[in-house]
Amino acid sequence: MASTWESHKETIRGLYLVQNKSQKQVMAEMAKHHNFSATAAQYERQLKSWRFRKNLTAKEWACVARRVEKRKSEGRASKVFVNGKHVPEEKVRKKTSKYGFQTRWEKETARFRGQLTYHLSPKA
Repeated sequence: MASTWESHKETIRGLYLVQNKSQKQVMAEMAKHHNFSATAAQYERQLKSWRFRKNLTAKEWACVARRVEKRKSEGRASKVFVNGKHVPEEKVRKKTSKYGFQTRWEKETARFRGQLTYHLSPKA
């Protein structure tokens, strides 16, 4: 069955990652148009072995946050791509703020944004 999977790898990749179809939709499409059927568990195992993922882990988003922040400090803009697909800036901003490094002050004041007014003054 391994060679059968390999013969459909690019088709499955296109449906799952490029066309952003769900696993269930990919299964239906493959059964209907390519005469290929497998169980959901088999698809999950194969997608995992091919490393076909749509989402990043928390650690990966933390890494993205560090790289974006470093480039920003150098005055360079960043575009983030996952599996060759551009991630919209709004999603990058949300995910990097959620998983990126925050100081204790940022964590403590995050829930009060818009409600707190403060200023920092240099030490005397």
